[in-house]
Amino acid sequence: MMNFATESETKRPLTVGHILLLLLFSCAANAQSILLLGPQRGLIQSHLHVNPAFTPQEQFTLSIPPLLPPFPSPGFGFSVSSNAFALSDVIKPGANGQTLIDTKTWLDNVRPMNTLSAAVQADLLSAGFRLNDRHFFSLNISNRAKINWDYSGDMIELLLKGNGSEGILGEEISPYIHLQGVHYTDIGLGYSTALNDGRLKAGMRLRYLIGQEHVQTRKSEFNLFTDAADFAIKGDADIRIQTAGLHNGILQGDRELLSSAYLFGTGNRGGGIDAGVTYRINDKLELAAAVRDLGFIRWKNDVRTYSSKEPGASVEFQGIDLIDYSDEPITVEEVFDQLTDSLLARFELSEDNKAYTSMLNVKSTFSLAYSINEKQSACLIINNTHYDRRIHPDISISYSYAPKEWLKTSVAWSYIDRTAGNIGIFLAVQPGVFQWYLCSDNVLGVFFYDRYEGIPAPAYARHASLRAGFNLTLGKSSSAQ
Repeated sequence: MMNFATESETKRPLTVGHILLLLLFSCAANAQSILLLGPQRGLIQSHLHVNPAFTPQEQFTLSIPPLLPPFPSPGFGFSVSSNAFALSDVIKPGANGQTLIDTKTWLDNVRPMNTLSAAVQADLLSAGFRLNDRHFFSLNISNRAKINWDYSGDMIELLLKGNGSEGILGEEISPYIHLQGVHYTDIGLGYSTALNDGRLKAGMRLRYLIGQEHVQTRKSEFNLFTDAADFAIKGDADIRIQTAGLHNGILQGDRELLSSAYLFGTGNRGGGIDAGVTYRINDKLELAAAVRDLGFIRWKNDVRTYSSKEPGASVEFQGIDLIDYSDEPITVEEVFDQLTDSLLARFELSEDNKAYTSMLNVKSTFSLAYSINEKQSACLIINNTHYDRRIHPDISISYSYAPKEWLKTSVAWSYIDRTAGNIGIFLAVQPGVFQWYLCSDNVLGVFFYDRYEGIPAPAYARHASLRAGFNLTLGKSSSAQ
């Protein structure tokens, strides 16, 4: 059990709310969105996860469980991004095994709008077959989980400094929070074709989606005022939160996560499409563009939607009584139970079990590749995630070098989620028909970490990502040769 404590001068009404924020951050510490896959045109994972117009050089490619540990599936990827802080900035070791929160550093780094984003992906099966130089077909089955959490700076200030702090006491604020998380199985059929003597390539992937869990705040509008006389919070709210698959087993850990019934039989079904093109301007330059995750899931199983009974109705919240905990750490469970019960008692919510539809977060990718010579190339990639009515751009500039036919390397600088200084690497080793690959958009975040309650987590970087796997390849296309 993880215990949190803060310095005594930071203990004010509601300051324990930061526990819930860090709990959400720890839940979001797994992700997958690797920019450095983009320049790797000869890797089937680039075809599956970047642009369906990209095709591997081999006639046949199969992703299977690797021959060497530690990778548990044909391909596995994770990343996590925070544009406000790294874990080591705000979490400090304390006495008696406690974890201390550096609230001052957190507040110094907070922005008017802050983002935590994460995803994790396991490729269960990936296969590609080239019929000839013009036609390429693919099949993939993967399991994906993603979470995005946007929150305003004044909400963090309220939770960390308390409602009696300067700038909040006697003032009206409108804190903002938007949470979206989804977990689903993705089955895709892809096709790519070459046109105009190979100068133009177009690809498309049709996807069948099976949802496991989902949570999303459709509305989270708050107007809060702290009374200077008694520190009571007065305000109004309009809340609507949709959830699916969270109550009947997953929160209690009762699900068999690798069972076929869980991965393929939940009854939450949807579809999607990816599309992409490439155009070779000349022997040196190639343009590429793709749109991914144009899709939806219809949630029918274990659905619960919570909405304000009286949107905009005025309420008053006196806070949580922390006197009993003043001399000892507060557990996550104790705080969560007290805060949830108290808030729900004030903001009356109704519950219904009607099915609903959620959309995936659309991504668009644009790239320009430059071939220096047969062994060297450079690439510029711009990746946009369309989320919460805003565009979140990432940019990467990479240099690739293949000193041997069986060895390919890349190094990249990336600007990710409004953070610079991300240095990434890619390595692929292919002795014969066996191909191992590994890439990261930020090496510092992957290989320099701390353990929290025994669990390794990226501690010294705001972004961390890693993707690795194993492919079995056979034959070379005549165009590649």
